[in-house]
Amino acid sequence: MKRIAALLLLAACWLVTPAGAQPDRQMAALAKAKEKFETEISKADDALIGSLDKALTKAKSSGNKALAEKVAYERDLFVNQRIIPTTVPTAAYVKQRSQATAVLLSVYRPAIAALSKAKKDDEAVALESALSDLLKAARGYGLALPDLASRPPVIIESKATGLVLESRKDGRGELMLREKVGRRNALQCWFLDRDEKGYVITNAQTKESLYVTLAAVGDTTDYRVYTNPLEADKAVPDRSLFQLTELRDGVTLTSLYKGGAKGSVLAAAEKKLKGVTVHELLLTKKESSPSDKQIWIITEAK
Repeated sequence: MKRIAALLLLAACWLVTPAGAQPDRQMAALAKAKEKFETEISKADDALIGSLDKALTKAKSSGNKALAEKVAYERDLFVNQRIIPTTVPTAAYVKQRSQATAVLLSVYRPAIAALSKAKKDDEAVALESALSDLLKAARGYGLALPDLASRPPVIIESKATGLVLESRKDGRGELMLREKVGRRNALQCWFLDRDEKGYVITNAQTKESLYVTLAAVGDTTDYRVYTNPLEADKAVPDRSLFQLTELRDGVTLTSLYKGGAKGSVLAAAEKKLKGVTVHELLLTKKESSPSDKQIWIITEAK
């Protein structure tokens, strides 16, 4: 929280009037929006934790050991990682958090845009970082991802090519990179589900999730990303878990598979095939400063 306050103060200093006598109204609006957001999120968090505590007490008093363990486990996940629980109703919490976030963004985004328009890029980045940190503290992830609490379908777009991930209709074989259509093509829509260890990425139409496997590539075999159904009521296999690392407006998708592809990131590659430019998905070693081919833009499907 100290870092958030420092970034906000730094950005606010650039939003003063030319004379420097009084803080700009926008600076006051930013501070007010931050305070209101933190207050609303704190209230929502306390209410949800209260519901979990009541559910835990009830489970213990009824002798339901399995339920008590599950509630306690989900309580820890929520407190530490902001992963939404399944053992208590959460619709009210999701609505409150979504509304608080929308109000916060309505104040911060115009301020960031104004700084960018004035070509004060460093200042804009500082304010954007402050906003991202506020969101991370509230929901466990920042600006690079839409609010996942309501499980919206998302589009996963390559920053390098502008093409998006698309599953095959039968859910079999490698993923494809295609021109963006959005909600009109459910094969391009994905759900991001947060697991304790990472993210599960599931296609909206096929209901199958990304997973890493060895596949024949020409005369050799190499690791590729396919889709595959997950077994209900079983732990998510590591080959279907990915780490999403935020890089301002984009993310890298890193495989958590413990096999030979561990630590590899999903990348969009371009090559010539009989004089025609084609695009394919590869798992490559993560660059220290990821290039656009290793960065993905994730937005809610429209």
